[in-house]
Amino acid sequence: MADEEVKQEPEIKFHTPEQIASGSLDAPTESSNSWDINKLPKVYVSMKDDGIPDEYIKGVNNVEALNKEFYQFLIKSKRINSENTRSSYEWNAKQFLIWCNQIQYDIRKCQDTKELTGIAIAFNRTLEKTYSERNTIALKMMSVKKFWHYINFQEQKLDIGSAFNADWITTMDGNAFKKQIRISDQLYDEIVAYVNESGTYDEKWILYFLAWGCRRSEAADARVENIDMANKWIQVYMQKTGDFKKLPLPDWFTSLSVFDPSQIFIITCESNRTKEHRGKRKVSTKHIWRVVRKWLTHTSFNEKVKIAPHAFRRYFASSMIRAGFSDSAIAKITGHRSLQMIQKYGYDEDVSSNPIVTKKAVKY
Repeated sequence: MADEEVKQEPEIKFHTPEQIASGSLDAPTESSNSWDINKLPKVYVSMKDDGIPDEYIKGVNNVEALNKEFYQFLIKSKRINSENTRSSYEWNAKQFLIWCNQIQYDIRKCQDTKELTGIAIAFNRTLEKTYSERNTIALKMMSVKKFWHYINFQEQKLDIGSAFNADWITTMDGNAFKKQIRISDQLYDEIVAYVNESGTYDEKWILYFLAWGCRRSEAADARVENIDMANKWIQVYMQKTGDFKKLPLPDWFTSLSVFDPSQIFIITCESNRTKEHRGKRKVSTKHIWRVVRKWLTHTSFNEKVKIAPHAFRRYFASSMIRAGFSDSAIAKITGHRSLQMIQKYGYDEDVSSNPIVTKKAVKY
């Protein structure tokens, strides 16, 4: 059998600042004055405008205007239904545009796929010098690729897929999830005990949604009007898919009378700052993350491990796999479009330590 053809990374050449300033983008780029990829500027990790020079915000690329246009493009995209994903893409595109302004590269003048390939590789290399996590770099490159889909939307002159070829652009690490710390049986017991004994009513709801494998955005958007007391279930909207899923109500919830008549969202933030609009505006996903971090501080595992809300979602998928449910059935509840992701989420070295299985925290 013949060896598989291995694509060679394209030679990277850039326009010099002089060529860009003169508008002569057709000039040869083989000049000794071409950009040295090893001397390219670092990316700005913080996107706070007060820490970025004004010329990098309003340089050859109008960052604010392009970002607004890109965001509108994302809203119209049928594949991106999550507000969190749109915000992430917008943030990453801004980081890319500021970097382009640092090297005085006008993206609107890119008319050649090879040139775009060079820019993509250069930015990827720059990210590798700044971030150690492969998946972080991959997500940023996915965002930049989507941004170029927006730039190329009208004229269709560029081959975006070729420019962002997986042979030379960082892609997601399918095994990265295995490195994330799991919730042990003991830690789960301690979290449940704390929430039951000292947690607020809102914290009980947060634990309920997380135990059912809900994303933070789904928990934050859960609404009182979607509770069906007659059938003892609640409809939860999944932003990723645009669909609803039905979950059985927890045993400890017995009446809608616990909610204020004007309340819209189930989970609220018990603080003086949110008092006036409590329950009328959804809490932030960061609030849910902070609640989980608070739970951890009340366990014997404080400062020993780090967990995130997503850990509950992984345990839920694992428990259903072990219980014999099909990938498609699990995907309907978790909201995954790719069945391959179910096996990735369900990976667990020791299923006996899966508290959602052993403690029967979820009713099937």
